[in-house]
Amino acid sequence: MSRLCGRKEALGLLWHTVRGLLGGLDSEDMSVLATSQDSVRLAKQLLSDEAFVELVLREMSSALLSLAATWELELDLCPVAPAAAGVLSLEVKDLDVAMYAADAFEEEGTEGVDVQQEEHSESGAFREMLFACLELAAIPCGAFPAKLAGLYLWGNVKLIHGLHHLRFGTAAVAETGAPLPKRKEPTAGDPAKAVKAALACQLVGQLRLCGNILFENPQGAEFLRISGGLPALLSHCYADPELPLLREAGVYAVRNATQHSPETRDAVRQLLAERRTRDASSAESGPLPMIEESSLF
Repeated sequence: MSRLCGRKEALGLLWHTVRGLLGGLDSEDMSVLATSQDSVRLAKQLLSDEAFVELVLREMSSALLSLAATWELELDLCPVAPAAAGVLSLEVKDLDVAMYAADAFEEEGTEGVDVQQEEHSESGAFREMLFACLELAAIPCGAFPAKLAGLYLWGNVKLIHGLHHLRFGTAAVAETGAPLPKRKEPTAGDPAKAVKAALACQLVGQLRLCGNILFENPQGAEFLRISGGLPALLSHCYADPELPLLREAGVYAVRNATQHSPETRDAVRQLLAERRTRDASSAESGPLPMIEESSLF
């Protein structure tokens, strides 16, 4: 098999097959996909299989680290707050991205990531895996595994934050009560690289995944708020001609996070109020993407 394709290509084929079996390759109507009994049955079987869940945890974690290394993204892998993990009835170690990634790298027989060799195959395999996870998260098949939900709202949100930082510096909606940073000058970064990184890392798809996980999920919204991931999603509720549907995906994710969580709605209002105060009082901040509160609630 190693003479036919590499491990990443084989994994890409695996996720492509999973997505195809779920009906997501040809169906443009998500309502048809969601009501297909075969899709629901298969989704239930996969999500109740501990080995499959463990595979997703390992491969998603290793992909996040590999993509971060490839595109030189800042990925803060500090342990999740115990209070946040407790909301999902998990322990801190259950959301240890580095641990899952280490297991995947060990299984692969490598000690790290070769950036030059991994860039194309990693982004391709990640895309297939992400879209398979999107299909699974969109199908109403009962309780979604807490570990997967936590990983998406922790690890994937960390990568989303890293992509935003690459493009705008520290100019994001700050954590509630935290000082608001200044916007990095456009000339300080590489806009072309930032867009390429966002496309390779499937930024819009990751926002859609978070939105699917947060749908009718007040525990997920509480986890997102306590773990500090809300500003990362809120920072992507703007239109970008280079990233079609970015605003729609961001608004959808924030809308689902706030729909059944008054605490999250209050946190969003405070973040936006701080942002408006900062923009009005600081002439040095420069223009930032506009976020309309009315579009979020």
